Amino acid sequence: MGDIFFKRVAVISLISIFFISLFTHVAIELSYASYKPRFPQAETGRVIRITINHGSTVYVSREELRRLSSVQTTAVVAMLVSFIGMGILKLSVRNIWN
Repeated sequence: MGDIFFKRVAVISLISIFFISLFTHVAIELSYASYKPRFPQAETGRVIRITINHGSTVYVSREELRRLSSVQTTAVVAMLVSFIGMGILKLSVRNIWN
């Protein structure tokens, strides 16, 4: 019973990580598309042009670009790791829910 319980918890955790990462990735893109300026603002340092969320052009600072890249990279890596982990668990156990 302990082994099955562990695998159930692992599957639920991996699914949760996958969807939290997906939500985070989408949320930061929508946030940047909604709240960042559409024209350069030299006085705030927002002069780096990026295309985000299906073609929206916004301007960000170096720090904002670093934060965006960091969150996106972390989210994609977490989604891939959780997806691979679910695949490995699926191969090792046929049906853990019965």
